[in-house]
Amino acid sequence: MSADTDMWSPKEQYLKEMVSDTNKSEILQAELHTPTTPYNLLQEIELTDLNINSNTDTRKKIKARSLWENAPCLVLVVRRPGCWLCRQEAIKLATYRELITNKLGIDMIAVVHETVRNQVSDFNMDYWMGSIYLDESKGFYRALGNGELKWESPFAMLKPTVLMNYRRQKKETDCDGNMVGEGRILGGLLIMKPGDQGVAFDYHEKTFGDHAPLEHVLQACYQVSLKKNTNPDLKQQVEKEVEKLKNEGFKRVEVCSVDGLCEL
Repeated sequence: MSADTDMWSPKEQYLKEMVSDTNKSEILQAELHTPTTPYNLLQEIELTDLNINSNTDTRKKIKARSLWENAPCLVLVVRRPGCWLCRQEAIKLATYRELITNKLGIDMIAVVHETVRNQVSDFNMDYWMGSIYLDESKGFYRALGNGELKWESPFAMLKPTVLMNYRRQKKETDCDGNMVGEGRILGGLLIMKPGDQGVAFDYHEKTFGDHAPLEHVLQACYQVSLKKNTNPDLKQQVEKEVEKLKNEGFKRVEVCSVDGLCEL
């Protein structure tokens, strides 16, 4: 270790390493955390297709496993579709649909656990703009909690990290939102391998506005893509987006360090 390195604080060294992946060939092969969501809790979940029509009595019922039967699938497990922070996550993921779905071949779906008033239609029309399903049994939410629903206290809205999440949302996307519906049941994000190969990536929401890092989502999507070997340009495209997201994260952490409201 050089003398300069010895002078870095642990936080400074972390920040430097976060954006110093100069070996591009290793970026998309980086080891992501081992998923902990049990696959056996996911495959038989019954979902209601909310994309068909407005008559709830005739909506199509499907088993969750059919969503990734033939291709990988990204599943956004939405805590509350009216939430400002959930809408922010949806619209940020939706901006990558061209890359994730059209180029990498990974279907993107969202699940909600309730339909209250026009919350789901507003969420889908203005933010997610994709396929959405009702998980009435809250099976995906239970699976992310290893069989149990994970709840957050309403007082979590006063946590510094949550306040910072709202501040981030206001600055980055400024989504409209409301307090309609049950928003204490924590969700997350899953990336499923095709067939019965299981979970490739999972992210368990820890508090309000806690989102899966987009750079990790793109890395996992690339790793499970069935198209990456047939289109050599895909690697460069995904690497470019991952590097961009890492640099944005670096800048955000720098701002948080100055404000004193964020944790690494």
